Amino acid sequence: MFWGPWSSRRDLDLTPCFERGVIVPALNLLFVALAVYRIRTLQRTYRLPSASTKTTAYWIKLVLSSVIACLAFAELAHLGLRRSGGLRRFNVFIASQLLQTIAYSLAVRLHHYEHTRTRRSSDILLLFWLTSLVVGLLTLRTDRQTSRPSSAKHPIVWALRYSTAAAMAALFAAELWPRKVAEYVLLDDDNDLVASGAPEDEANIFSRLTFSWMSPLLVMGQHKQIREGDLWALPGQVAPLNVAERFGDHWQNELDQSTPARQPSLVRALWRTMGWPFALAGLFKLIQDVLQFSQPVLLSRLIGFVASYATDHPQP
Repeated sequence: MFWGPWSSRRDLDLTPCFERGVIVPALNLLFVALAVYRIRTLQRTYRLPSASTKTTAYWIKLVLSSVIACLAFAELAHLGLRRSGGLRRFNVFIASQLLQTIAYSLAVRLHHYEHTRTRRSSDILLLFWLTSLVVGLLTLRTDRQTSRPSSAKHPIVWALRYSTAAAMAALFAAELWPRKVAEYVLLDDDNDLVASGAPEDEANIFSRLTFSWMSPLLVMGQHKQIREGDLWALPGQVAPLNVAERFGDHWQNELDQSTPARQPSLVRALWRTMGWPFALAGLFKLIQDVLQFSQPVLLSRLIGFVASYATDHPQP
């Protein structure tokens, strides 16, 4: 086997061993770790009645994710039987397919918890299905170019892989589709029974990254002057009442745990209330400042490099 990562037979391409032995397992291991943590977190949150959450969209997601898991198991069984007539040769391809089957099976469970306990599309599932689809198409293209396995001898494998890719695309679209807000007005990110009415609370990760959830407000601003009544409420996580309640709880914990050797700390209470969002914003601000400072430095070096060729000693 040639681990690569770059193929010696095809230009700018990865080897099959690197794709299925490194990229695919790394993706699935990361998802399994995040999914287990997310499921344990959601198990402690409030669950809405089944009549309001187990809608058509819920069953579509569960059916598609179950189909993907079954297809992965079928390919695992076919791969194991094709290797010397059984699972005696447990190589990296079988191990990778086994891990992929486990990840897909865990995704079925995560779909259930995300749809019945949150208001917006799952960030983990959206990124996982999109990345899995891209990686799956990449490995599919590589297997087509190398004819491994032969489509004439093993048509079942290719049917399973094409079906998996189609089901992934459909499931990604289903998870991306916005939910009916009326079914989730009781939940917020901290399991408080309030409804902020802020579009950001229902926006998926791609909408938040591109700020497309602000499009209705921007369109309104093109046609009329925006007034205070046109603005949305703050997201539940930063709403003043919720922040004040969380800070009160953390400060009370500081008072309850205070001893002569450990005095109550206002800094600790503030950090536990809003520390991580501000720390992340500070990190992004630092990156922006560094990039903003490096731009004129790089431009100066580039001008100096070009200008050196007009002299007798050009830079290499």
